[in-house]
Amino acid sequence: MNIFKDNPLKIIEETHQMVVDLPSTTQLINLLYPFDIDSIPSEFLKMGQDRGICVHKQIEEYILHKKESHCPHNIKTHQKQGKLIIAWYQGFIDRIEKEYGPMEKYPEMNLFCGDYRGSIDLILLNDTFCFIIDWKTTKEPHLEKENLQTFMYKKLVKIWLSERYCWNEFIRLTYNPNIKKEYWYIDNDQVIDDFNKCLELYRFS
Repeated sequence: MNIFKDNPLKIIEETHQMVVDLPSTTQLINLLYPFDIDSIPSEFLKMGQDRGICVHKQIEEYILHKKESHCPHNIKTHQKQGKLIIAWYQGFIDRIEKEYGPMEKYPEMNLFCGDYRGSIDLILLNDTFCFIIDWKTTKEPHLEKENLQTFMYKKLVKIWLSERYCWNEFIRLTYNPNIKKEYWYIDNDQVIDDFNKCLELYRFS
């Protein structure tokens, strides 16, 4: 879903990528916490990309239309991961709406500001609370990187919604179907310092 319909932002559906002349949150974070992509065989990178596309499409279809879709690559393990996340989401949304009230649901949101761009898997919100949710198909998360991405996503969402809402709480979590675990994140002084370092590194790169 691209909410910036009047802006020069193009979405490449096949690769789950945005095309805009701004660095992504991942690019900025990798400047501070480098990821050696060259050490990973190309076939494994392609497999991970295909898995991400498949899983995200399955979940988006379910959230928007309440229907089950199938992996376009016809890979059973990808289909299984999508089903595991959907099963978690069904229980999670019931739990959240009982505690916090009904939520508006915005899957696959592509947002940008003056400094960077980001793709958010799911935003849940009402007049008081906002949840930013990511699906992770890797193993244990890198907590510093996830906390930094949380901070960056929050800024994007606040710019998108402007003064529409005034939240008591702004929450981000990730869910990993491989280990069936939720991770919740909060801001701290290190995150703010890391964010400023990322922007500085990019400007001088």
